[in-house]
Amino acid sequence: VEGITYNQNREGDTVTVTATAADGYAFETGVATEWQFTVTAEDCVTDPEPKPEPEPEPEPEPEPLTVTPVAPTLEAATECGIEPTITLPQVEGITYNQNREGDTVTVTATAADGYAFETGVATEWQFTVTAEKCEEGPEEPSVTDPEEPQVTDPEEPQVTDPEGPQEPAGPSEPADPVTPKPTTDAKTPAAPASLASTGSNPGMIGLAAVAAITLGAALVVLRRARSARA
Repeated sequence: VEGITYNQNREGDTVTVTATAADGYAFETGVATEWQFTVTAEDCVTDPEPKPEPEPEPEPEPEPLTVTPVAPTLEAATECGIEPTITLPQVEGITYNQNREGDTVTVTATAADGYAFETGVATEWQFTVTAEKCEEGPEEPSVTDPEEPQVTDPEEPQVTDPEGPQEPAGPSEPADPVTPKPTTDAKTPAAPASLASTGSNPGMIGLAAVAAITLGAALVVLRRARSARA
């Protein structure tokens, strides 16, 4: 205000304000020239601290599905010397594992995540996979062909031709047997004394010798003729 000066004086939270008229100015009688104020600061209202949100309750895990394992099967071999085969079933939620020791195979069933076995069910099986031995049959006897007997033709008796070898006749005309003629000049040998006493005829003995010679010659000619035809 023109002609007035205001001054402040503070003590604690109280402030006194005094008005003083300037030179050449005067207050009206009875007007207030001093005022007091309490300047205590009002406590600030702050927002309350946010409470922590409660943690969400964990969702309950779903109950596992109950499954029942199916037993594997053993397929017999169709031939000897071959091991039997183990067939594993296909079941949802079940895994089958095999472990072999020697000729024994152990199959174990395991439940997958989210699956469970019923109480008391079988989950392990053992199988023997020994191959059946092949039986050896009796040896077949070896068959040998018997050797054919060797047949040898008996040798024909050799007849000596007193007149020497003769030319073989042709195959169309066999040679006629040659009959040796006794010589007319031949003298009949004298009969020995022993023959005279027995009554033998020397002429008959000569005829027998000639007949034997003639028969031998005929056999020789016949043999040569057969050889020529063969």
